[in-house]
Amino acid sequence: MGNSHHWAARPIVPDNRRCDTAESATISCPTGRTSPTTREPARPSPLPRPLTPVFGRASELARIRSSIQSGTRLMTITGTAGVGKTRLAIAAGNDLGEHFAGAVGFVDLAAVPDSGLVVPTMAAALGLTIPVGADGALDAFLAMPHDRQRTLVVLDNFEHVVDAGSDLARVLSYCPWLQLLVTSRERLRLRGEQEIEVPPLPVPDPAMVSDTWTVRENPAIALFVHSTQAIVPGFDVEESNAQTLAELVRRLEGVPLAVELAAGHMSMLSAAQILDRLQQPLDVLSNGPRDLPERQRTLRSALDWSYHLLDEEERRVFRCLSVFRGGCDIASAAEIVGAPDSSAILPVIRSLMDKSLVIRVAGSATTPRLGMLEYIREYAAELLRHAGELDACRDAHATRFAALAADGGRALITRGGQGAWLDRLELDHDNLRAALEWTSAGPEPVRRLNALAMSTSLAEFWFIRGYFEEGARWLRVAVEGAGAAEPPLLAMALAASGRIAFGQGRYAEASSYYQEAIDRARQGDLHAELAAALTGMAEVHAYLGTYGSALELLRDSAAIHQTLGDAAGHARVTNSLGLVHLHQGRNQDALSLFQRGLVLFGELDDTWGMAWSLSNAADAERSLGQLDSAEQHYTQALETAGRIGLSAAMAASLEGLSAIDAARGHHVDAIRRYAAAREIRDSIGSSTSPDRHAVLERVVDQSRAILGLERFDAAWAEGRAASARHTFTTAFSRETNPDTHGSADPPIDAAGAVGGAGAVAISNREREVAALVARGMTNRRLARALGISENTVGRHLENIYRKLSIRSRTELAAWAFNGGLPELTSSGNERHADLSL
Repeated sequence: MGNSHHWAARPIVPDNRRCDTAESATISCPTGRTSPTTREPARPSPLPRPLTPVFGRASELARIRSSIQSGTRLMTITGTAGVGKTRLAIAAGNDLGEHFAGAVGFVDLAAVPDSGLVVPTMAAALGLTIPVGADGALDAFLAMPHDRQRTLVVLDNFEHVVDAGSDLARVLSYCPWLQLLVTSRERLRLRGEQEIEVPPLPVPDPAMVSDTWTVRENPAIALFVHSTQAIVPGFDVEESNAQTLAELVRRLEGVPLAVELAAGHMSMLSAAQILDRLQQPLDVLSNGPRDLPERQRTLRSALDWSYHLLDEEERRVFRCLSVFRGGCDIASAAEIVGAPDSSAILPVIRSLMDKSLVIRVAGSATTPRLGMLEYIREYAAELLRHAGELDACRDAHATRFAALAADGGRALITRGGQGAWLDRLELDHDNLRAALEWTSAGPEPVRRLNALAMSTSLAEFWFIRGYFEEGARWLRVAVEGAGAAEPPLLAMALAASGRIAFGQGRYAEASSYYQEAIDRARQGDLHAELAAALTGMAEVHAYLGTYGSALELLRDSAAIHQTLGDAAGHARVTNSLGLVHLHQGRNQDALSLFQRGLVLFGELDDTWGMAWSLSNAADAERSLGQLDSAEQHYTQALETAGRIGLSAAMAASLEGLSAIDAARGHHVDAIRRYAAAREIRDSIGSSTSPDRHAVLERVVDQSRAILGLERFDAAWAEGRAASARHTFTTAFSRETNPDTHGSADPPIDAAGAVGGAGAVAISNREREVAALVARGMTNRRLARALGISENTVGRHLENIYRKLSIRSRTELAAWAFNGGLPELTSSGNERHADLSL
């Protein structure tokens, strides 16, 4: 590093019993005696040289270099425990050596017990003459000539002596030749301070784990491999372990200390075995190298260091926040910790964020959300249990999210504003799951009744977003544990179970649930509950071909809805009646009903109903041979359904477009579309109606015969891989001519609908991220624009890539500009018409 002078200093800690040791000679004696007036300059030691390379920090190093070289006097590297602040600071110091003729030095403050000793420790490290007196160390800096050669001092582990910040400000004002690079778990809050927050390392994109080279190049993977090779020579990323390694570092959240500690077990365990043991990460991630400070040899020790720096109220709030999963807003945090309002808890939350124990996570565009890295949350949860506060906090959490589920459930059933409510429930889905987990497992009957109420409230959310298996499981557990539930609640829960089973294609199971719901509703004289169950049962009969029973059930349901003045129920009966006519082959009657239903749903601002009305109307038009109109309405259905993540209608519309492609002789497109629809279906394990299945099988058989097995398989693979990224576009890359290997298919006249996956149900924040990426923003610029960390941006992109089944920013931009981010509305011009059956 040229002729630059690198040095380090041990912390100078006075002995309260003696003041004549060499190290305490420069500090005022706590017993009242004073130290000598001068001392010899400390013998400089070289700046520590890291024994391992720095991975994935090129942008941070470049920013530090640029900032320090441009004259920044105070730069603070912040971040959570184990994120690699010290290693980054040392790397930056070594990198900047030639820029500082005076010196680049390192002072470890970990063992300095008092903030009043920070400046004396710095002075001693610089070899300054310290005059006698209370401010001797400050006076020593004041006495230094202003033209001294520029010097950079790295102050490590400042968080426990943060009160010394004002002294640092005075030192900097005295010494224009001095620049400071500080590592701390919280910023110093001084004027002129520049903070660089160090996030965890990026982890592999789930969509790219099949690419071994890409996995190997990931910084978190590279660190794991390098650390493992120290004990298992020759270890590397291979096709057989790439997916496991990617999942391992994702579970470790890219935290360097966690990655290194996990790698330390590779001498005895495989990566898969380590992954299995990460259910208890704090127990697994231990036994770090002996040359590390004690607090860095285990994750628990690293967190203990941070926890003991908190005051009592900060500790209590930190523990309570561990009950949240996937983050929370300020209002939820305030309620759980017992604060009177959000403003009362803000100072504590701000302090925990400053100390890198709480972070800002992805949320809505208007409401900030708080969260914790999972290993920190696990640590806080341990402390919560040991403090005897678990039951109270989990009960408060369950109460909060039971109320959210109830509000959301009512909003989705009464229609209007569905997109906002679906996104709100999606955002807190992990919290809702945690609340269900707690209430379902509780021994008290009231807890189990709460689980039943929550499951029933969330059923429509699960149905729309395609969480069929999960919804069925929670409802089954809740109904079985309901005991003496109120008849209306139990009837609604049974009808909800039938609706979920219907979405999965389990028609016998759906019929059983609906029948029990009908019986209980009739016994209890529950009109609204009875009408909903009758409509659901009618749809089952329509799919099974028992049309007379379906019409009778719908007639009864319509009468009840008319008596109740239930416009939403009236609209659904209209749609269901159209389905019966469609399955009967009465296509023109069905089309008229779907068109009427579109108007009714439009008046209610019911996006779910509008999407299904459009898709079902397109089915009828396709059956009538009106292919152009059908194609237009399928496309509108895709766009409408995409706004709320209604992948059921999206899968059905893709299947309809597939049949149109086949009818026009575009067999490659037909198979691509059908394969994309199947990918959506398979992700939730749903099936379609028997009639629709028969139509699609004809499309497959005909296309395979015309294309040949090789072309068919290629188109199928392309459609499965593309899946959701093409569902908003009018077509896949359209063939300019029909396939010449055979004639076009005749029109296909069958219809059906089924639920799909949440593959394209991206949240509002993910839409913001996608839009900015499509406009060419880098992760760094995007993070600044949205006020989030680059790591959070990366996680958003991971989610977007997974949901859209894409692999690159280029593909994301193509999806966005080809209709993936539409601002569309649907409305109808016809007025409400009475329903006559």
